[in-house]
Amino acid sequence: MAYTPPPENTHTSLVEAMQKMDGVEFDLRLTADEQLVVHHDHTVSIPDEMLDGRSRIVEEWSLEDLEKVGFCSFEKLMSDRDWLIPWQEHSKVACLEIKRCLPKIEKDPTIRMAKIMQKAGSLIDEAGIPEQAAVFYAFHRPMAKVSKLSGSSRPWSRLLPVVPRTGSHNSKRLRASPEFIMYSFSRLLKSQKNSGAPMMPCAVDYFEGIKRYLHLGTP
Repeated sequence: MAYTPPPENTHTSLVEAMQKMDGVEFDLRLTADEQLVVHHDHTVSIPDEMLDGRSRIVEEWSLEDLEKVGFCSFEKLMSDRDWLIPWQEHSKVACLEIKRCLPKIEKDPTIRMAKIMQKAGSLIDEAGIPEQAAVFYAFHRPMAKVSKLSGSSRPWSRLLPVVPRTGSHNSKRLRASPEFIMYSFSRLLKSQKNSGAPMMPCAVDYFEGIKRYLHLGTP
């Protein structure tokens, strides 16, 4: 029987990835009851008929309700030894993207993002995860403020170019393109070094296709 991978961003898929890969990347959001859920999109990723009249926005759901439709509690994930032991003992790395909420939830998402970093950082610290084995990042210019407000000493990085919070996938990429054009790879690297970032996250567009020639400076 052919192998069928579990759905992305579920408890099962994250545990499997942590066990089999060098590391994992996943997205964290803050629910209506201020709990941490693993979820990528702004809208709850379920068919419309499962909404039952509820909001489509993740941040307007409780964690319990999100779990009922299959989404992953970060706190429960952090209590799973199958997830923890590889991270604690086998030099695995996790990149935790702090997702920005829609302007409808918070006009300025900085404080909400700091809560995510504080809550997740506390769970990671309690588990004894090595300092460089967990990195927070986000498409958010004031990430230094997020880190400071959170009180966490965990390393962080800023994802560039900063993608707008609203609009379609293509329109967000189009609106982010001026910053992409302004940032050559070398300038991006210098910016990350100056901020003290422990890693160099960047778009694949810097390495392949015609887009790698669209920014100022050499590819």
